[in-house]
Amino acid sequence: MQTLQAAASALQNRDYNLARDLLEKMLIVTPDHPDALQLMGIVYRRLGNLPQARDYFQKSLTINAVQPHTLNNLGITLAALGDAPGARECYLRAIAFAPQFADPAYNLGLLLSQRAEWSDAIVHLRRASHLNPTDGRIFEALGIALREAGELQDAVVAAQRAAALQAASHTAFHNLGGAHMALGDYVLAVAAYERAISLKEVDATWIGLGHAYRGLGRSRDAQAAYNRAVVLNPANPDAHRLLNEMIWQSGEAKQYLRSFQIALMTRSEDHRLRLAYANELLKIQQYNEASSELERALLTTPADGDALDAMARAKSAIGDYETAVDFHSRAMEALPGRPVILRNTVETLLKAGQHKRAYELTSSGHQRFPVEQGILALHTTAQRLLGDERYLRLADYSGIPRVFQLEPPPGYPDIETFCVHLKEFLESIHATKAHPTDQTLRGGTQTFGALFQNRTPVLQTFITQLRKAVSTFIAEMPADQNHPLFSRATDRFDFSGSWSVRLSSGGYHTNHFHPMGWISSAFYVDVPDVVSDQGKHEGWLKMGETNLELGSREIIHRYIQPKAGSLVLFPSYFWHGTMPFESATPRLTIAFDVVPQ
Repeated sequence: MQTLQAAASALQNRDYNLARDLLEKMLIVTPDHPDALQLMGIVYRRLGNLPQARDYFQKSLTINAVQPHTLNNLGITLAALGDAPGARECYLRAIAFAPQFADPAYNLGLLLSQRAEWSDAIVHLRRASHLNPTDGRIFEALGIALREAGELQDAVVAAQRAAALQAASHTAFHNLGGAHMALGDYVLAVAAYERAISLKEVDATWIGLGHAYRGLGRSRDAQAAYNRAVVLNPANPDAHRLLNEMIWQSGEAKQYLRSFQIALMTRSEDHRLRLAYANELLKIQQYNEASSELERALLTTPADGDALDAMARAKSAIGDYETAVDFHSRAMEALPGRPVILRNTVETLLKAGQHKRAYELTSSGHQRFPVEQGILALHTTAQRLLGDERYLRLADYSGIPRVFQLEPPPGYPDIETFCVHLKEFLESIHATKAHPTDQTLRGGTQTFGALFQNRTPVLQTFITQLRKAVSTFIAEMPADQNHPLFSRATDRFDFSGSWSVRLSSGGYHTNHFHPMGWISSAFYVDVPDVVSDQGKHEGWLKMGETNLELGSREIIHRYIQPKAGSLVLFPSYFWHGTMPFESATPRLTIAFDVVPQ
């Protein structure tokens, strides 16, 4: 017993070699001592020898199966070895043997969170928080799980509790900032991120602070925050991307992408950074420059699926379809589970006139990714180009989209009057000078983040009226379990994205679809007088035309005239864009995507 105590003391003092030596001597005399075997497992885990640790824990449990602590330790080890099912079983057995033991519930919650099984994770983390209400780590993990599950108010409460219990924890305040961000409480998010930075300065927290500043319309502060993230970690591609997006939207085109170039001078072998730089070049149509960067990246990582896909897109953009298809094929082989890789391949095939092959890929792709709207959009395009009569069933541009005149909220004489007040709010949050590089608008600005998280009363009133129209649209869908839109009909829905766009004279939206939606939209808050011209269609919504530049193979199925107070709802896989317009009056809209709960 004295030897066991001495080994435990050495383990506590992090003298792992001494602890191992003592336990080895003890196990020679008593090879089946379960406590000694468990301690040896802990020693080997601390030394980084996970297989050996697993073996000792399992041997201890063979001798005595009713050891909650050993089961918990074995679960931690199996999770680190990638055996999630085995870890889950260990944690559940530990909980069954010791219902008041918080650790296995906490660790099971962490495991489930890593697997994005948020509902089950919340159950176990709540249990752990009740069993050990003074452990801030539990509340921190619970806050993250609640946030990811969309339980945003509860997420803030848990994150606040975590921060209160861990006043010196950088991560607790960082995650509190994230919880406030998810609710659109940007002022509180700024305070939490600033507290986190005062405790420890890391690039991720500066990025979070930059997001919070953007939410408040403080573009210059956001740019400075992202710049600080780049300074702290020049190898962080996201920090560079965000910084340069702010530079672009601030109208400082000469400085755009300069941070990438500077970082790559001293990090020429940084593959991830070079790939991110190449993708930014692709966004601004610098295809030859992007190809040069991708050639360098592929020299060191020739099987990298993302680099192969980027090179394919670069080649396709300059019309070298044969080379592009070869790179696409290699990218799909490297990343078979990524629908965007399949989409990019099909786009090139359609541009190259290989309609049948495109159709074959979208047919199989729709089976593998049944709710991915981009594959559906390209599938209908392939159908049309092949003359498939089933095309109009899926792409009924004349029959499926609906135009609603939104009901005015109580207290407003008409929807146009309400739109005047809504416009005042929206104008106050359009804080940038140029369109984002990764969105479809040209010649205008777009709000940052999820618009509907903003709790300004006039916006929340709008959302209430909006839900009525969406509910009507869904309720009037025909019963058809074989249709990609109608088969998902439900009275329980959420908004998966929301934003406002302010187009200036000459502005427009390029043709696109919404890959992660179900129902998409356009609500017109304010429109210029030129939209009244029935012949020119200036500023009108158009449907059916792709962004593939197919020339004579393109078709516009429908134009819809924008009117203040009107809402257009349509399937997210429908191709849509807008016509340019010339007017001193901006075109102000709100858009959102709807998904079934």
